[in-house]
Amino acid sequence: MAQGDRLFRGAQGGPAPGQGPEGRLFGGAHRLERLPEQDGGGPSQAGRRRPHLAGRQAVPAQAHHRRGLPGLRRFAHLGVLQDPPEGGALKTPVLLFVGRSGTGKTTLLVKIVAALKRKGRRVGTVKHFKHDFETDKPGKDSYRHFHAGAALSAIVSPRKLALVQRLRKPPVLKDIVKAFYGEADLVLVEGFKRQKGPKIEVLDRNKPVCRPRGDGLIALVSDSPVEGYLQPRFRRGEAAKVVQFIEERFL
Repeated sequence: MAQGDRLFRGAQGGPAPGQGPEGRLFGGAHRLERLPEQDGGGPSQAGRRRPHLAGRQAVPAQAHHRRGLPGLRRFAHLGVLQDPPEGGALKTPVLLFVGRSGTGKTTLLVKIVAALKRKGRRVGTVKHFKHDFETDKPGKDSYRHFHAGAALSAIVSPRKLALVQRLRKPPVLKDIVKAFYGEADLVLVEGFKRQKGPKIEVLDRNKPVCRPRGDGLIALVSDSPVEGYLQPRFRRGEAAKVVQFIEERFL
């Protein structure tokens, strides 16, 4: 079984979203599971409906700048992207946005990120490219460092960090999330359509890339009904409703 299959195994052909291994892996889906009674009464509302959030609180947006990314405290473990460990569930919920090129995935995702930030949520994002990419400008010092042969190169300012690492093989999404997104409330991924896990597909007039069953599809964003698909459907201009859907399932 491939590493990507280990990451999301159990999503194909399994129970409804949130009631099987898929829910346990990403958190937030098995929200109706009851917890043991606590002293002085029953379980908290957050623990009763969303056990993965028991004891957690939303972080005010103004406090985000005071919290460093967990990856910065774990530079010694960056090899995880090269030699990922097997097994283990993610504590941070992950939701993938998939669809053909030009369907508006980025536009929708940007609106969702902005809306969740206004609500005090700490959101991480991942963008998947099929081909190589450059994050730096040719001729700049950091560009020259990396292209001189550095295995790992970072450019750092008082408020930002950009890190580029050479990989011996394609990274596994789970290990990226574990290395850098441990303090995020939610990670939204654009792409990685071949990874298993909960997905929202954005459509225009093209045929879906996800099958009605077996690909982890939990919702569609399309202005027209899609024959054979019974998942909840939102219109392209209903970003606020998509946000509500995400909060109910994952936060």
